[in-house]
Amino acid sequence: MITEKVEVWLEEFEKLQKEHLEFFKRCTKTPPEKIPLEELYARLYERRRLQARFKEALKILSPEKISSLLPHLEKLRERERQIKDLVEKIRSGFLPRMRKDPASELKRKALRDYLRYA
Repeated sequence: MITEKVEVWLEEFEKLQKEHLEFFKRCTKTPPEKIPLEELYARLYERRRLQARFKEALKILSPEKISSLLPHLEKLRERERQIKDLVEKIRSGFLPRMRKDPASELKRKALRDYLRYA
């Protein structure tokens, strides 16, 4: 029963990971001022929540089950690395533009801090 629940979590994580990867790819091709910030924040928050759930799921599994999932986990890890690179690219596009506007200093710091933990 626990194993099936964890497998459902892994499938959900993989599905959302693919959606997030596509969203962040679109964001890198969009000028920073046109990126939907609310959706960006929501996706980053959702990623953190899913990553925490994923780590909890791995703690539940037996070592044998984890070793059987290794190829699948490697794909997930590679996709996570791609997403992290895209988030960093988005972040680097936002921050220089926001530095030019002194009124957005607080927003820039908040965004920097938020994206740092993505």
